[in-house]
This record gives sequence, C-alpha cells and structure tokens, in this order.
Amino acid sequence: MEEIGKVRKIEGQRALVEIRPTSLCGSCQQKGGCAIFSSGVKVIEAKNFIQAKEGDLVKVALESNKEILSSLILFGLPVLFLILGVIFGISVMKGIYSHPNRHSQIYPFIFGLCGFILAFLILRVLNNLFIRRGFFLPKVVKIEKGGNL
Repeated sequence: MEEIGKVRKIEGQRALVEIRPTSLCGSCQQKGGCAIFSSGVKVIEAKNFIQAKEGDLVKVALESNKEILSSLILFGLPVLFLILGVIFGISVMKGIYSHPNRHSQIYPFIFGLCGFILAFLILRVLNNLFIRRGFFLPKVVKIEKGGNL
C-alpha cells in the first residue's frame, strides 16, 4: 500500500501524515472499511527515517507482507484459540463423563468461549507491544517534489 500525504507534525523519528482520498480510492474494493471516507481525510503515523519536515509532500508505504501478517494475527489468533478451547473442552468432557449426555456438551462451548476471549486479551497485549515498537507502522519512503495536497 502506498499513499501520498502531507507531513503535519514531526515527533522524533515519527511523522504524522495527512492523507486525502484520491481518484483511485473510488474504485478500491476496500473503500467501505477505510476510515478515509468517513471524514475525507486520514492522519496516520509513519516512521520518518528520511528526515521529512513539516509541510513536505511525502509518499508513505506499508510493506505488503506486514499487511498479510497483521490480518493473519488479527483474524487467525481468535479462531485458533476458539478451536483449541473446544478441543480442550471435549477432552475435559470425556474425562468427566464416561457416557456423554446433553449436559456434557457445555464444556466444549465454555472452553471455546474462554479461548476466544483469551485470544482478544492476547491481541490487546500484542497491539500495545506493536504500537510501542512501531512494527506495523508505514514508512515515509520518499519526499515528493512540488504539488499540493
């Protein structure tokens, strides 16, 4: 993903970049989930290793492998923990009930739900860690010459 925006503020090695929708945004299949359409402008934080200054027009890019990894973590972890919780619940159920009955089916449900909730707690911790380290932040890759945003 690459976007062009204007640097609004510099905070150490990070820049706050204002991005406006382009003509290409209208044909994008992701536009329904993009925050840029709600207000017409989006301000993102990006790593600024090329020393862009406030007011510069810059190209901001996020590596595609990080887009895939973030989606996998966000959607895959809850599903994985849900399945593991259900499997654990089935093994608990088999250990408690020698002949499963209608009440024994509650264990897979409860453990699956607990696994699902645990996954979101882990995601919360991972999110805070990734934010502090800037792992999924896009990078300012180029200072554009001329032009207005």
